[in-house]
Amino acid sequence: LKIFLSLLFTVLSKVEKYRLVPIPNIEIIKAFGIWDEKPNLEMAVFYNFGEVNQIAESISQFLIECPNYKLPFVLVEEHGPTVWGPSIDITNRYLEATAFLFDIMKEIRK
Repeated sequence: LKIFLSLLFTVLSKVEKYRLVPIPNIEIIKAFGIWDEKPNLEMAVFYNFGEVNQIAESISQFLIECPNYKLPFVLVEEHGPTVWGPSIDITNRYLEATAFLFDIMKEIRK
């Protein structure tokens, strides 16, 4: 995942806190309950602070400031995705779809 992230963009800084990265308009997005024809989504990627509370605060603040964020996941740099959903079963489905999405994005970048 670290190599994949470095292909997408340069390393985030503590000041920047997060960056929005476009994701491809592929069919797997429907697994997140997003049925728009071409949603042109961006995923939020967060700086990996040493303190978990700082990461949580950054994500919380982002979700408050961007209430229309459609994806059920964010990515923490050099850590991995944080995924949520209304139930464990649905959250697991979102996690599987997120992993597949990242595999596709990695292949596209080759």
